[in-house]
Amino acid sequence: MTLLEFFSSPSSRFHMIPKEFSAEFDSLLHAQEWKKELNVIEMDASRCINKRSLFTEWKTQLEFPFYFSDNWDSLDECINDLSWFPDKKGFLLVIRNSEDLLKEQEEDLSYCNECVA
Repeated sequence: MTLLEFFSSPSSRFHMIPKEFSAEFDSLLHAQEWKKELNVIEMDASRCINKRSLFTEWKTQLEFPFYFSDNWDSLDECINDLSWFPDKKGFLLVIRNSEDLLKEQEEDLSYCNECVA
């Protein structure tokens, strides 16, 4: 199985890489073959500690379209319908420091999980 096949599995679009495998994942991530088939976007969850900062970071890093609004429904729409994405090849979103994601508003984690799962 190739890396692209692993991350393109129809059964799951969201993968968590445990810290103990992060070095191995990083070496695979920076392999040149990825760049041909996927847009690799890396985010730091320590900059997404509440809803406001999460929406700002995702909008900036993913270059969401002008109609993106700072709310969960809009995030869900942009993540699950990529017609706005200029490069039609897929993308891999890598979230570093995931333990910091929404740490100031943990009650919103369930909304975030629904958008990306």
